[in-house]
Amino acid sequence: MSSEQQTQQPSWNILNPSSFATVVVRLPPNTSIQCESDAVVSSSGNVDMTGFVGGGFLSGLARAFLTRESFFTTRVSHSRGNAAGSAFQEEVMLAPTHPGGLVIHELRSPNDAIFINSGGYVASDETIQITSQMQSSLLGSSRILSGTGMFLLKAILKESNSIGSVVIASYGSMHTIVLKAGEKRLVDNGHVVAWTVSMPYHVG
Repeated sequence: MSSEQQTQQPSWNILNPSSFATVVVRLPPNTSIQCESDAVVSSSGNVDMTGFVGGGFLSGLARAFLTRESFFTTRVSHSRGNAAGSAFQEEVMLAPTHPGGLVIHELRSPNDAIFINSGGYVASDETIQITSQMQSSLLGSSRILSGTGMFLLKAILKESNSIGSVVIASYGSMHTIVLKAGEKRLVDNGHVVAWTVSMPYHVG
């Protein structure tokens, strides 16, 4: 990807990352992001906001009823570049529904796809597709009642040659744990927020 293309990507910056966090996104001309329908706190004057059902009607229903996310997704766009080709950037401020911490996670290949626990998704670049998926490891009723829930959100790049960022929220601060090959770690079901799709896991 050329440096010119990189400058045309939205930029993400977290304010007060530990608690009551917000994220500020700067939008170059002709760029857009997608977010939860109630995530927009404030925006500059030339930002357009439109609602759509991401992935279609059935996908919207699945998100709303199975993962506690919004039925509608909001597209936030800066599409009013002037005739002189100004590179002036617009700004939008986002926040999760409940106060807590935010993390910006970057996807650089389809292998970087992540699962996000119910209620954890806030926003992402348009290069990322958000879908709902049932946990394949849930086979018994006791596991269904575990803190992770039966359904998860999956964030994956739409195209293999693109990159994108996704914003994840939790009620409290978050800590990143990087596992070495063959390493295992126990995490309480009620505290796990997100993990890579390629990582084998078991819900007990």
